[in-house]
Amino acid sequence: MTTIPNNYNYRLFVWGLFSRGIAAIYFLSFHSLYRNSQVTALAGKRGLSPLTTKLSAISRDIPTTSRYLRFPTLLWFNASDATLTCFPVLGLVLSFVTFLGGSWTPCTFGLTWMIYLSLDLPVGLKFPWDALLFEIGFLAQLLPPTSMLTSVADCVDTTALSTTYLPSGGVAWLYRLLLVRLMVGFGRVKFEGHKSRDNCYTQGFLISQPMPTVFGWLGSHMPFFLHRIAIFGMFLIELILPWFLFCTGSMRLIAASGIASLMVGIQLTGNFGYFNLLTIVLCCASMDTDSSLTVDAWYVDEAPLQSCASVVMVPFLFSLAVLNILFQSWCNESWVHWPLVVHLDDFSVVLGYLGSYCRFFSPFRIVSAYGVFPPASTPAMRFVTIIEGSTEEEGGKNETQWKEYSWKYMTSGKGNSNSSSPCFIAPHHPRIDHR
Repeated sequence: MTTIPNNYNYRLFVWGLFSRGIAAIYFLSFHSLYRNSQVTALAGKRGLSPLTTKLSAISRDIPTTSRYLRFPTLLWFNASDATLTCFPVLGLVLSFVTFLGGSWTPCTFGLTWMIYLSLDLPVGLKFPWDALLFEIGFLAQLLPPTSMLTSVADCVDTTALSTTYLPSGGVAWLYRLLLVRLMVGFGRVKFEGHKSRDNCYTQGFLISQPMPTVFGWLGSHMPFFLHRIAIFGMFLIELILPWFLFCTGSMRLIAASGIASLMVGIQLTGNFGYFNLLTIVLCCASMDTDSSLTVDAWYVDEAPLQSCASVVMVPFLFSLAVLNILFQSWCNESWVHWPLVVHLDDFSVVLGYLGSYCRFFSPFRIVSAYGVFPPASTPAMRFVTIIEGSTEEEGGKNETQWKEYSWKYMTSGKGNSNSSSPCFIAPHHPRIDHR
């Protein structure tokens, strides 16, 4: 006879909340892609980088089997504008069904992840929050099913929001490891080579970041000593606090709460898509303060199939995480193709196999490296490219008129024009403006 874990119902609620939180972020991301027809604007027939042209070039240069593994997408079968428009809609439906719950949630998580992966090639889902959602979403296939919501009243019922059983200790541990890798990765890049002159670099960054908010603009005008306090707080939360996630009890809860509070601050001062909300959702997994790495007998009894899958997937994902830990977000998919990495077998057979191992799984976005924005003390100002178009006047005149095309979302423009004001955009991610 197996022993039921302590706080069993509370822990079921935590993982149910976490699972539905992932589904909600998927919904927000697909809605953002659907909004303003971003997918067709980027990869449609008349888009900035037409997918049909890209697929033709890949087909010409890469053998059949290799091209599907190197560029995994369902759009190989049909890359029309109608299909590009339908994929975000399909993702919205799948994420909504996953949020409602039911015994099929592991399957719907898998399908949602597949649709999202298919949009990577046309859209370029390369931002850190895209990489994080890929990793969280893939691992979500190993989460237990959630109870199905049948009415609005169920949304405030902890029992209805819960999972049917607890996830394996290994899966729970991988989610905590992911949060550690995320925060330490950002902190490592941010504070590696940090000098005393960088103690106020947040003053310039709050304005020069891609899309500042009103609070970001106000924050850049704070006194210097407050910027120093902010830098110290980030050092503490990003490099010290995450390691306490491997503890149990209140220390884990304190670490998760500290990270979530930093995400709230970033959300108020900058527009980084759904990054902050997704990280807060990831912190929710650490609200289960009793979970450990061990595989409990009760879990094997309740979920034998997922238990076997966890035994295989945990070491597999951990090995990829270890091999990616030395890199950062902007070289996630490129480092495996660096000449030095490609020719590692010239130095060692084992290193060559490790390089091939990472190179094979890299296109599937299963595991990523994290870390951007190294410190740089710059003036509190921003430079934005303004696009102008010219038209020739009628009537035989050779004079040319230039018209300014302002960005819809990016802080730009002149004087007091609406486009010049910092504003709140997140969790919507206007990818063309951000690029």
